[in-house]
Amino acid sequence: MSPVKKIGFSLKYKFISGIALLVGLIIVLTSVNTSFREEALLSESMDRNALLLCSTLALACQDSMIREAYDELFPYTERVILGGEDIKEIFVIDLDGKYIAHRIRGDAASKLGQMLPQNLRDRYKLIDIPTRLAFPKGEMVEYVAPIKVGSSKFGTVILRYTFNRLSDAKATSRRRILLISMVAMLAGIALSVVLAHFIASGVDQLVKGTQVVSTGDLSYRLAIQSNDEIGMLASRFNEMIFALECSRKDLDRKIFEIETLFRASQAMNFQSDTEKLVRQILEMAAKALKSERASIMLLGDQSDELVTKIVWGIDGIDPGAKLPTTTRIKSGEGVAGMVLRSGNSIIVNEGFRDPLFKSFDSASEYEQGIRNLISVPLKIKDRVTGVINVVNKVEEGGFNAEDQRLMQALAQQAAMAVEHARLYELAITDGLTRLFIHRYFQARLEEEILRAKRYHTTVSLILFDIDHFKKFNDTYGHQQGDIVLIEVAKVIKQTVRDTIDIPARYGGEEFTIILPETDGPGALLVAERLRKNVETHDFPGQEKPLHVTISLGIACYPDNASSKSVLIKKADLALYACKEKGRNCSLIFSDSMSD
Repeated sequence: MSPVKKIGFSLKYKFISGIALLVGLIIVLTSVNTSFREEALLSESMDRNALLLCSTLALACQDSMIREAYDELFPYTERVILGGEDIKEIFVIDLDGKYIAHRIRGDAASKLGQMLPQNLRDRYKLIDIPTRLAFPKGEMVEYVAPIKVGSSKFGTVILRYTFNRLSDAKATSRRRILLISMVAMLAGIALSVVLAHFIASGVDQLVKGTQVVSTGDLSYRLAIQSNDEIGMLASRFNEMIFALECSRKDLDRKIFEIETLFRASQAMNFQSDTEKLVRQILEMAAKALKSERASIMLLGDQSDELVTKIVWGIDGIDPGAKLPTTTRIKSGEGVAGMVLRSGNSIIVNEGFRDPLFKSFDSASEYEQGIRNLISVPLKIKDRVTGVINVVNKVEEGGFNAEDQRLMQALAQQAAMAVEHARLYELAITDGLTRLFIHRYFQARLEEEILRAKRYHTTVSLILFDIDHFKKFNDTYGHQQGDIVLIEVAKVIKQTVRDTIDIPARYGGEEFTIILPETDGPGALLVAERLRKNVETHDFPGQEKPLHVTISLGIACYPDNASSKSVLIKKADLALYACKEKGRNCSLIFSDSMSD
């Protein structure tokens, strides 16, 4: 009898090894894929944040660069260096390539007043939008943003980042994924040992499952046909795939949030119309949260009341249109009022039945349809300037913390846009009449003449003042005179074409209107309509309404002038002719009007 031959490597252990290898393959493939995606996401996040910071810093430097107040740039560089551990160096240069602000982390030396090397000057001079540049030696990366106002460039902001934190984050991610992979591998081996006796009957199904999952399809599930160990293995396999699917969904959600914020930041960079920009952000918010509508409420100019400015998604109203209501919400009233007072976001998934909700008669029909609501503050330097509301999530379950986090980030973008618009409006409008200031008028007239010259069109200029205004002030006082100026400005805005014509306060009681693509006869029609509107307008301030008249001079490019200065002079001569004629009339310049 021959001796019993010992089993060298039993089928049981073969099954154990095979299953362990299959599970390991799934984990390795998924881990490698997740690692690559997370590393790419970290790199993209660094680029986006750096470009956003660089663009924001360029916007902040605009006013200082225009006024050549370079000392005001030093706090920016200090805050950027202190706030960003990855930032190695920051500097601002003027158009000649001279350092006007400079800071290096960990080094007190400064290149202030020095000139950049010629090759770097040429390198930065060509950049017209926020751009990422590879550093020549590869140890750093540069983010460059031009300091521009319109088409005028005043300088450049350069941030130099190191890869230290990014490399550490990637290394941490790899270690975490490796640890998870090892734990999952051990769990898989233990499970395969328990189920080795019964594995043969379900090995084909398991192999098929691993093949499908390895292609990236995490929706596949093994059919559980028994309650024995094979059935348990199938159940555990399905749970593992479900966990991976949940992890991928979480990662996809984060990528979606970053993409949404990136689109919002792109809109800020490329959309000059603030109202359209806010509409885009509202649309992004509503679609990102899968909600029916969204609205923005801003504080009144001289009150602590919120007023709804723009909505998106209301039935029967075009996206972005203004609400047909004048409801004002005070601080502490309702959900929006509480957000205004506290500066914190609020989620109300009970809709109008929630105790925080306050109903207003002017919007009661609209409010009855609110099933759930998320309200987040608009903040500028810890100062709440308004509230964004997103209403009625389409999916079941209402709003959650992820929605709140995304909305807070979008609200920050919207707050920056609204604040930028407010500061820009203050810079170009007259404080009394709210018309454009003289400097803005001069710049726009130059632009319109150039445009008319390029496209062979016409542009007309109306220059007018209030008749006998000095005598009016002597009679009724300067406060009454200010009321007349304000009211005349209102009549002008009601008379001219909105967003096309450009009304401005020329100085004192003198006003002017730029009429693009309008010839002399067309400008005369506008002038006469304005003259009659002012003449019939009841000016408040006294016991009985007061009345004033105006005289208007008109000149047209290219019929009467070939340059800005000549066009203004010809309109002024036409105005002087009106006064000689007896005032309260409109005249187009003619050659018979002498200097």
